[in-house]
Amino acid sequence: MESSNKQKQTKIDGFFKRIRKEETHTVENNSALQEDKLSFDDDIIIEKHITKKRRSEVRHISKPTNKLLKASKSNVSQKKEKEKFLLPINAVLKVNRSSTQNECKVPNSDYCLFTSIKQRKAKSVDENPPATCSVNNEILEYNCESEILIESFSESSGNFAIDSNKQNSSLEKENGAKDDKHSLCLENTVVESNCAVIKDKEDELIESVDFRFDGKTFNNFIVLSVDRDKRDLILQLQHNKITLKCILRGFWSMTNIKVGDSVTVLSNVFADNIVFVDENNGVIIVNPEILISSTSLSSSVFCMRKTWLNEKFVKSCSTNKEMFIGCIVHELFQNACMMRIKTEQELVKVLDSIIRQSYVLDGCYANKMSTEQFMSHLNVYIPSIVEWMQKYVDADPSLLTSRDEKFRVVKFHDIEDNIWCTDLGLKGKVDVNLQVEIHENKKVIRKSIPLELKTGKASFSFEHEGQVLLYSMMMNEITDSSCDTGLLLYLKEKPQMKFLKVKENVRSSLLQRRNELVQYLNDQEVGPPPLNNQRLCYSCDSLFPCSMMFKSFGEMKLTDSDVMRFELVPKILDHLSDNHINFFQKWVKLTHMEMSVRDTDRKSLKSFWKENAVEREQKGFAFANVIIANNVDLEYTLKRINTDCRPFNVKNTCIRVGDRVALSEDKGISMKSRIAFVIGFISKVEEANIYLTLEKTLNNSFEETTLRVDLLASDKIFSQYLANLLQLMAPEKRESNLRNYIIDGVKAKRDVDINKRILPLCQPIISSLNISQQKAVLKSVQAEDFTLICGTPGSGKTTTIVSIMRVLTAMKKRILVTSYTHSALDNILLKFKKFDINFLRLGFYSRIHPELRKYSLESQLGSLSSVEETKQFYSNISVVASTCLSLNHPIFELTKFDYCIMDETSQVNLLASLRPLFITKRFILVGDSKQLPPVVKNHEARRQGFDQSIFSLLCDENTVNLTIQYRMNQEIMRVASELMYDGLLECGSREIATSTLIKRSTCQFEKLWLEEILDNSLTKSVIFLNTDEVPAIEEQDRNNLICNRIEAKIVMLIVNNLLKNFDIKCSDIGVITPYAKQVEILREMCNERTQIEINTVDQYQGRDKDAVLISTVVSSTEQTTKELLKDKRRLNVAITRARKKLIIVGSQKTLSLYKPFIHLFSLLKQHQIYCLPVDAHL
Repeated sequence: MESSNKQKQTKIDGFFKRIRKEETHTVENNSALQEDKLSFDDDIIIEKHITKKRRSEVRHISKPTNKLLKASKSNVSQKKEKEKFLLPINAVLKVNRSSTQNECKVPNSDYCLFTSIKQRKAKSVDENPPATCSVNNEILEYNCESEILIESFSESSGNFAIDSNKQNSSLEKENGAKDDKHSLCLENTVVESNCAVIKDKEDELIESVDFRFDGKTFNNFIVLSVDRDKRDLILQLQHNKITLKCILRGFWSMTNIKVGDSVTVLSNVFADNIVFVDENNGVIIVNPEILISSTSLSSSVFCMRKTWLNEKFVKSCSTNKEMFIGCIVHELFQNACMMRIKTEQELVKVLDSIIRQSYVLDGCYANKMSTEQFMSHLNVYIPSIVEWMQKYVDADPSLLTSRDEKFRVVKFHDIEDNIWCTDLGLKGKVDVNLQVEIHENKKVIRKSIPLELKTGKASFSFEHEGQVLLYSMMMNEITDSSCDTGLLLYLKEKPQMKFLKVKENVRSSLLQRRNELVQYLNDQEVGPPPLNNQRLCYSCDSLFPCSMMFKSFGEMKLTDSDVMRFELVPKILDHLSDNHINFFQKWVKLTHMEMSVRDTDRKSLKSFWKENAVEREQKGFAFANVIIANNVDLEYTLKRINTDCRPFNVKNTCIRVGDRVALSEDKGISMKSRIAFVIGFISKVEEANIYLTLEKTLNNSFEETTLRVDLLASDKIFSQYLANLLQLMAPEKRESNLRNYIIDGVKAKRDVDINKRILPLCQPIISSLNISQQKAVLKSVQAEDFTLICGTPGSGKTTTIVSIMRVLTAMKKRILVTSYTHSALDNILLKFKKFDINFLRLGFYSRIHPELRKYSLESQLGSLSSVEETKQFYSNISVVASTCLSLNHPIFELTKFDYCIMDETSQVNLLASLRPLFITKRFILVGDSKQLPPVVKNHEARRQGFDQSIFSLLCDENTVNLTIQYRMNQEIMRVASELMYDGLLECGSREIATSTLIKRSTCQFEKLWLEEILDNSLTKSVIFLNTDEVPAIEEQDRNNLICNRIEAKIVMLIVNNLLKNFDIKCSDIGVITPYAKQVEILREMCNERTQIEINTVDQYQGRDKDAVLISTVVSSTEQTTKELLKDKRRLNVAITRARKKLIIVGSQKTLSLYKPFIHLFSLLKQHQIYCLPVDAHL
């Protein structure tokens, strides 16, 4: 018995939970227990965890002489082995003596720490029988010489009061105590007795231990070290500051784990601070914050490399007929479930309403199906759905298979139930979450289980069954009730269904497979080995990307893949040269470099459930404490809960319209909550409400639930980059031509002479344009391959683009108009719509300009009711507009456009701009390579050319320059022209050339220097304010963000005097700075003048203001960390935003260290540089 007790004790040894200082707990008295008190016979001790120096130390209740205080007879002198155990709050403490049993429930959410000394064996059978303490099914045994009752835990002092009913008299005599109560204070590590007080004043805190190894609880750790001992893998794990050892045995020892990985561990074998995981006990999940979809994981069973490739290369569009039909059957079945439809007539009515939906009409159009063909596909499933509903829903229990097992459906909880299981590192959407009643062996069991629907032939493949088992495993972890079963249902021809039970060996295999897949997802280039099977690989639809990645990265490392190396890859890639392969390899590597930086930036977005929602809201990544106010279909309005009156911070949040967000329960990070139970998109954010468009309608269970809205990270952009790069390598003719231009440097065909037949069409459209604009239009509409238009600042490039569109539509050409941003695209369309030519604006509805929403897909398809009408609509549309990365509509698969016009091309990454070019015969690129390039955060990727645009790559003699500008007066233009454009810029009119700010009749400037620098003469339209004499010191905050508060004060002083003394509105003043922290400081100082636009240079591209102030911030001799100021293009953008007045504020001494500013100072005249007085900011 003693040996058995030791083994059981080791499982819980070492777990100690800090009692929170801010929380107090009370152990309720139990009258029955007081009659039969729990016995201890020796020392009363408390164990405290110490950080760093000592792992733990034992504190005894002692007299002032520090001698051990005995709670037993004085003649007990032998040294005893110490035991300790952990009693969780809410557990039931059971005391068994003979035939009696008493319980004392401890009612709270934390842990209480109890300790004891192993008891001596009873001297005779007449002595008290053993008392048994049961804690979470762990049994410890004691002899009962003295009885000590844990009677209460004082709320005010955090003290345990201990009642000793046998030894009090001896203790009183020995210690002179007047009271029979002794207390252990766990707060501030103060330990008290009736005879002595010991105060530990050390600074170390009692560590929080919130993990348990009970075979049910997942525990989170970070891996400190990884070692191998024979066949075992030995991990050193850390949680907070507590470390323990984990030994992986059997197949778990093959898990690929690295130092720094996060893991979750489930086990019920724990001894001597070592946790064990093997074939028969426990699991370990590597990097659980990486959530693998159940579909991806189950499909990886056949070929993990294909799953890896599908995650890396996301297709822009798909017209798979079987997938489309399957989606509609799912919707039809789910409608039948929720509406409890049991007749074919009712189900046909539902189908009739479904087919009128715009997304169904689009799907039919994409798959070239008529209404009759679509209905014929769906009618096959209607009898099967009705048969299943009649047999199992609201009916008597029916046999599932030939076994004696019967079941019936009691309730449908949800459809398309989104599950994120952060313990298992899995996610998925359950087709139907239902409650069933199982009848077997005269027993009736009710449980909630997942149902997975399949619309193909009934194969009962492991891929399908594995998906169901994964859903069951996830539901088991996220719900309070256990779930170890799932249903797999096939509906084609007749319903066929199978109950699947999660077996331990299958569960472990799937989770091991998940860990392996995560390992390969982190391996960006080589990936899993191919199957190396001639027949299977040759027929695989992923053979081309597999071959490209193998040739570029895997050929030297995947040495066992001879079939790929010698047979398949040479055959599949025989159309590509070494130059093409090298280009592909280079741009894949550069994309991965940039992804690594973006992953760091988005790290807090990927594991949002680990952070408190209120704290995340302060960072701008979430909205906390919200409830559902109302909804109309999928449109939901959220508001604050009644106890939280804070408005939503519209100004400083990072969440924008169109952003993808997750809706979760908000119970705090210490409570079990449903994470991301639905995904949606932001439609609008106001101070009082948040408006979302959700993927599905929520059931009523969430109506009164406190929720949180979290911004989601996405690698979709980079997957699209890589997919575009992959398509560039395709063997088709269009892709081959683009490779010639982009990779091989083949020059475009020279333009032929102007076709006189099109002049009558062009003349009325281009007559109002200037010479350079007319040349650009005529050159563009006649280009054999492509034309580039360099639109210098204020040169009317939007007007030129609209004129090209008008000419091409008059020539009956189909046009794709695209840009990287919604705002630039909408600027073009707002001018184009004035000419009464219909067009289609694709994109997220809320991101489209309000004046253009009537041209959106939702608005224009709303009146259509048949597939035939839909086809006719698309065939009549001659102009389609969409952003570069949103070309995922079926029209782009089924239509070949004559021309693509791409704006902002110089700001678009090369890979992002490729997709529109694949689907057009000719393209017109508009940009300015002397303004900002594509944004690249990784320094090495930028150095190797990842910031190259297709505009800068193709810029040659086929480029037309727009040099006549209509924005800047002649003095501002002079500076910009000499700085960047070799003096080629011209003013479009005398009025623009001489425009300046208008002073009011009476002016009152706060300081003399303000009157001088705000002189509205043309020669002083450009002013540099030198702050070298002012104590304008550059500062860095704890995040190394740069700002200059004195310089910000000077800027705001100028703004105030502009508004006071000139006829200018807040909206006509712009403040630009290179640094985000300075933007924050300036906005704070601006107070309620929110119409004054204060932003970074990047955010200001494409904008202009009457008066622009530039705050350069820097004021030190260090130039190594100021990369932003080294870029001449950035300075060019800042300067060319101004129409009538440009004021640059900064330290001339510091800025003279940067070449762009040296050039700028050389262009300024003496009277345009003004040295501020030392008290300028006061």
